[in-house]
Amino acid sequence: MAIDNQVGKFLWDIAEKKNGFSFGKPWKNSEDALGLVIPILRKKKVDRKYIMIQETEKVEIVDQGTIDTAKIESKDDRTVFIRSGVILAGDTQERGVTVGTIVSPHAKMDLSVRCVHASKGIQSGAGFKAKDVAPPSVYLSLMEEDQRGVWDSVQKYSEKKGIDDKFRSRLNAVRHLDGSNSLSSQRMGFSSNRLIGSARSSHVSTQSMSSDDLLKSMEEVESSRKTVEGSLKDIPCIDDQVGAIIFNMQGVIGFEVYDAHESWAAMHEKILTKYDDVLLQKQEESLFELKEEMIPKKISEFIETLMASDTQRTFHSEQGETHLISGEKHIGEYTIIDGAVMHIIAFKRKQPKPGFKKPKQNKTADVEDRIEAIRH
Repeated sequence: MAIDNQVGKFLWDIAEKKNGFSFGKPWKNSEDALGLVIPILRKKKVDRKYIMIQETEKVEIVDQGTIDTAKIESKDDRTVFIRSGVILAGDTQERGVTVGTIVSPHAKMDLSVRCVHASKGIQSGAGFKAKDVAPPSVYLSLMEEDQRGVWDSVQKYSEKKGIDDKFRSRLNAVRHLDGSNSLSSQRMGFSSNRLIGSARSSHVSTQSMSSDDLLKSMEEVESSRKTVEGSLKDIPCIDDQVGAIIFNMQGVIGFEVYDAHESWAAMHEKILTKYDDVLLQKQEESLFELKEEMIPKKISEFIETLMASDTQRTFHSEQGETHLISGEKHIGEYTIIDGAVMHIIAFKRKQPKPGFKKPKQNKTADVEDRIEAIRH
């Protein structure tokens, strides 16, 4: 199924600065940085019909003893939105949320998650808090891969960032102890009552196996940035900002927007710091430059590519729904609440999706014709 016309109009309103949308001044971490951030502004005020999970203490998320599902119980009178890619942490195995989820007031429901710390066991009944958000490479796997794919993406992220080069030998040692070529189901986090890595349950400590621990890897990356390359400076969140577009020298690599400033303000720092590899990258000489006059064109090209993507509904409730956006070069999702677009996220794939076929269009077979109709 193609992207909904309502979502398409929302995107084109942003690109063409209509319906209250505009762009703020481009932000760079330094004069010689290659990456930049374009703030998305919205003068038009909306009646926000939800709050973010980061804005409430009245939603309990509990480990129910299974690797792919957590239990939610809301005691809040307001609707709460849990963004996909949020990392949940507590006295149990850390999980990543796989789909943008709308939690109605006083609802009891399941939350779709995947493990992002393979060697830490499950502690049934332990509580979670929203701790951070996954970097794009892990986020992609949370959205469209199975548990094994998520574990692989966590390890690749850690290896790419230079975390714990000895992890593979330690992992092989654990496999040798188990007498198998892969970690046993208990050691990979399927135990409901053991904390893998504790003195009473394993020969290998979780502290020594940091490469399978996404949160620790991200913390170590941030620490190394401060001592070696320098960390990102304070990323501003300006008045009326509802989102951002992240560029490298080739064009748009990340896009995220909410319907209201309060939602973006609750998330902006955790979101943008996950693009640190782009925003901190520097050039020794000004051999290349993304000219400001080219930015609107690059944004339009990005949205045209998104409009050619396939979509699949991944969450549904009485209040709204979330759809996965899966394109040849991009992946993301959008969420609609009470009939209005409230969140869109998309980012560029590292490699084109193999075997991608453009979806059948609504009433028209031509993507360009449909785009033109939405825009006008």
